[in-house]
Amino acid sequence: MNNSHEVLFTAIQALGVLLLGMAVHHLLLRKLQLPWKSWTRFQGRIRVPSLIPIFTGALLHLAHGVEELKPFEHGLELFLYYGILVTLLEAMLSPFVDVNEEHRLPEQLQIWLRIMLYGGTAAVFAALVAGVPIFDPEFQIRLGAVLVLWLSLHLSYTYLVKWLPWQHPLTLALRQRLRVLLYLLLMAVVVYFGLLHFGVYHQEDRHLAYGRAAILIVLGTLVFEGGLVSLFDYYFPLIRHWDVPTLFRDLARGLGYLAILGIVMVTVFEKDPSSLLLGSAVLSVALGFALQETLGNFFAGLALRLARPYTLGDRIEVGPLTGNVHKIDWRSTAMMNNQGDLLILPNSKLAQETIINHSSPTSVTGRFIEVGVHYRHPPNQVKKLLLESCASVREALREPEPEVYVLNFADYDVVYRLRFFVHDFSERYRIDSKVREAIWYHFHREGVEIPFPIRTIYHAAPETGVDVEREMRSLIDSVDFFKILDEETLAVLRRRARYEIYAAGEKVCVQGQPGDTFYIIRRGRLQVTAVDQDGEQFLSAEMRAGQYFGEMALLTGEPRSATVTALTDSELLRLRKEDLRAIFTSNPQAEEMISQVLAERKMRTDQARQEAQEERSSRGPVSAAGEGLHVLSQQILAKIRDFFSY
Repeated sequence: MNNSHEVLFTAIQALGVLLLGMAVHHLLLRKLQLPWKSWTRFQGRIRVPSLIPIFTGALLHLAHGVEELKPFEHGLELFLYYGILVTLLEAMLSPFVDVNEEHRLPEQLQIWLRIMLYGGTAAVFAALVAGVPIFDPEFQIRLGAVLVLWLSLHLSYTYLVKWLPWQHPLTLALRQRLRVLLYLLLMAVVVYFGLLHFGVYHQEDRHLAYGRAAILIVLGTLVFEGGLVSLFDYYFPLIRHWDVPTLFRDLARGLGYLAILGIVMVTVFEKDPSSLLLGSAVLSVALGFALQETLGNFFAGLALRLARPYTLGDRIEVGPLTGNVHKIDWRSTAMMNNQGDLLILPNSKLAQETIINHSSPTSVTGRFIEVGVHYRHPPNQVKKLLLESCASVREALREPEPEVYVLNFADYDVVYRLRFFVHDFSERYRIDSKVREAIWYHFHREGVEIPFPIRTIYHAAPETGVDVEREMRSLIDSVDFFKILDEETLAVLRRRARYEIYAAGEKVCVQGQPGDTFYIIRRGRLQVTAVDQDGEQFLSAEMRAGQYFGEMALLTGEPRSATVTALTDSELLRLRKEDLRAIFTSNPQAEEMISQVLAERKMRTDQARQEAQEERSSRGPVSAAGEGLHVLSQQILAKIRDFFSY
């Protein structure tokens, strides 16, 4: 045993060794600067690993001189060798790093190289510390046999899983799902062979029985998972085109794992099957009472999946709840409603409710709107307006065709039911609203009354006849070709004119369609657009109160030359062909002056179209308008007389 003076002297020597090593380390790896970039990279790579042998050498010197530290001397000596080896390996890797500190080796090769170098040296160091005779020839032969087995199995795995260019959907699915289990089986076989080959356990040892059980479990799981992949990922979805629910997958997987575990318990651990069945029965009864509600949900979910009343994404209605099916599992079904809320419904409750599936067999679903109309309006007129209203809503399908029924003769109205179809049930409220809006506007324009029982009488000052007459006179007088008419003729027009209301976005007239109606804007804003024969727009303008349109259709019967769409809710003053027939019969001068004004307006429209065509002159030369004002006026006059047949 060392005395205190010897221990102190040895500690001072160890400290001197440490200081000397740190000084040399600082001088060589920090202060010494050479003109080669490779030297700088070399210094950077071994600066940290080289500290291991410096500190380990000082500790080894201390253990060599102090009796109490003798048991650690061998381990420190091995660790010193390990530190020197790691430093040398880092020095060897420095040439593979370029000036920008980027590796010249591929990333995969670099990772494997580091694993072999550092992992191998660490394994050798750990084996030497544990006293494993790694340098014994017999040990090396056994270790070589284990490594050869692992290498051959690993190469076979790599060839099957990574190198072969699998193209068949089944093989692709098997490779994706079984690669981890296959490599786990490979490693289990190698470990079992190593334990048996090195004689760590005897053949009859229970630890080897556990190893065999593990191999059988992994092998059975591999085969079972392969069968599941073949059925659920290939046969049913690709051959039979069936969507297998997740609930069935989980149930089949759970039952299969229980069967594999039972087989292993009977064959490997030699358990009595009857005792296993009895224990399973007792456990099943106990779990049945404890998990009664949970099992009820499970079997209800199983029944729902077998019946398949709905699938993921379907729009279903359960009692007062409506939503899209978001998730189906063994306990519940989740729905997402229109408000973005997630509704969780237990499967046992769903099995007892009436389920309305709005997505099966198709997503087309019918809607009903009921409206009451005054008794004085003929049913055929009301039906026609209801169908026109429905046709004006783009989301209402044309097929199946909408239908109108006379539903009831009520106390104060005749009740009609409009049936139409929509694609998306989740948009039903928005589409219903648009159809009701269209019905109101169509009824209002045609003077169809929707009566209702009066409970409270409000006394309001209505518009006086003088105000209405004055405003209508102002609107009609603003039309240039009506200014030539006398007061008596204008009074006839004012009596025949009617106001119509159009909703924002509603088309008043469409280019190319026939028409015999003329409009003056009382309030609101409308957009006028026109396209040429190639479908390219050459006219776009906005019209406001006081402006008018539709005079060519009114006077000559020509198809609409432009499309007019209401930008806001608008009120228009309407005149029809019948309103002008008597005027032209009694006043031939009026039609001549009107034709003159129309000719001027038509020439302006043709000029705008010609200018737009000239901008696209690459299509070829454009013929000039060429029509004189007088000639055009006479042509329009002839059309007016022909249209009014006199």
